[in-house]
Amino acid sequence: MPRPLSAVALASLVSLVALRAPAADPPAIADQAPNTWVKRSPLEGGPASPGLGYEGAFAWDSKHKRVIRFAGHNQGGGGEQNAETWTFDPVTAKWELKEPNTSPPGACCNQQNVFDADQSRFLRFPAFSGSHGWHWFRENYLSNSSIWSYDLATNTWRDRRPRASRRCAARVGTATTKSR
Repeated sequence: MPRPLSAVALASLVSLVALRAPAADPPAIADQAPNTWVKRSPLEGGPASPGLGYEGAFAWDSKHKRVIRFAGHNQGGGGEQNAETWTFDPVTAKWELKEPNTSPPGACCNQQNVFDADQSRFLRFPAFSGSHGWHWFRENYLSNSSIWSYDLATNTWRDRRPRASRRCAARVGTATTKSR
């Protein structure tokens, strides 16, 4: 099973320091000379890229050959905890903002997220959501459940909140009946 891409490895991949003036269009990765650094993102006049957030989660989607980035703080030291989902294509060096119908609440310090290669899903587990920085707590009250999954192919987040078991449902029904 592929290991998740660490934030350090991702930073090395997408935020390379240029050793020469950046070209308007950097060479394709396949055309890059060995032992050279080329700034890939962001480029002036280039495609959109995520803000310089921190404490977000990254994972490598081995099926679609994309890095998935979710959440983190926005810039500004203690800035808001966002819930943005971005993908990065290392071949074209292009970021894409995904805008699904719904998503888990914004979070930070969420390094425990993983990519499930068997199901081709990014799995998001709870993290610091609303504990520091600023955050709209209504998101947490309504949707901060144990696990969310993201399917890049359909651009869909799904709340994987477990349903009540039959046994629990039976107890609730019994308690309600007895109290009447």
